Amino acid sequence: MGASLTIMGKQIIYQVLPRLWGRGKFSDWDEASLAYLRSLGVDYVWFTGVPRHATGQPFVKGDPGSPYAVTDWRDVNPYLADNPDRRLEEFDALLARTHAAGMRVLVDYIPNHVAPDYQGPIRRFDWCDGDWTDTRKNDWSASETRAEMLEILRFWAARVWTASVAIWWSWFRPKR
Repeated sequence: MGASLTIMGKQIIYQVLPRLWGRGKFSDWDEASLAYLRSLGVDYVWFTGVPRHATGQPFVKGDPGSPYAVTDWRDVNPYLADNPDRRLEEFDALLARTHAAGMRVLVDYIPNHVAPDYQGPIRRFDWCDGDWTDTRKNDWSASETRAEMLEILRFWAARVWTASVAIWWSWFRPKR
């Protein structure tokens, strides 16, 4: 993986919202961009906002919306691809480029909530936390929610771990 700059024995994570880099496409993360990050000692690139999230809906805050209002956990945002019909292939190519540059990848997996228009077998409450008005809390007491979120985790693990990468995720347990 190349030389790693460590600070007090820790590896370096660089977080980025891909839609704000270059033209906002996966392809903007080219070999030169990734080599530059690696030259800074970056060990992991944390690509935030990759899973497909709500855009252009009345409940969405701004455009293109919050990366945490996920509408389809098994897809990536079409606007991040040069060819939206090949967006998963373009994301896979980004994983391969990042790995070839000597870094690993972190991708958000936050199973606590989804967008109000999420399509799938996740049971959710009709409320949100505070000003997170573009999300709905998942009902973890429902077996279909637990089963679906486990399948989603398996989907991402198979996709990103095949390129020797890791997943970042937050876990919030339901109140009992």
